[in-house]
Amino acid sequence: MLYIFDLDGTLIQGYMDGGDYAHVQPLPGRIEKLAELRAVGHTVAIATNQGGIAFGYNSEGDFKAKLIEALRALKLSRDTPVKVCFHHPTASIEQYRDPEGCARRKPSGLMLKELMQELGHTPADTMYIGDRPEDDQAAEHAAVAFMWERDFFGPLG
Repeated sequence: MLYIFDLDGTLIQGYMDGGDYAHVQPLPGRIEKLAELRAVGHTVAIATNQGGIAFGYNSEGDFKAKLIEALRALKLSRDTPVKVCFHHPTASIEQYRDPEGCARRKPSGLMLKELMQELGHTPADTMYIGDRPEDDQAAEHAAVAFMWERDFFGPLG
């Protein structure tokens, strides 16, 4: 089974909820649950919007550093499959308003579809876990099962 997770607010403390973008803090129960999934042969991947880059709040380099730290903190391999969308239709930085890039942004399911195709999975054996309405909508658009992070990780989450 392929389990795709949102990043901020699902696996790590979300900066949009008042946290510091560069500070990586795994949410409770995440490290253990991810280890359990991998131990029984499931594939773990990440799909995340990072639209703050499109507005100049952070850079792609900032995200790459944050991702490396998040993977380390979550005890995930650096080769964990990750899809990211930096684009936003109203971005203040023009290069991030590109329609093709914006088309990948959740609530679109394109990042989820890309991961399924690259990893050899189908909607029937894929689940997306997230914390925001656009995550639920992305799963619907990709025709995959969805669970809210609080339900997937249980009372510790």
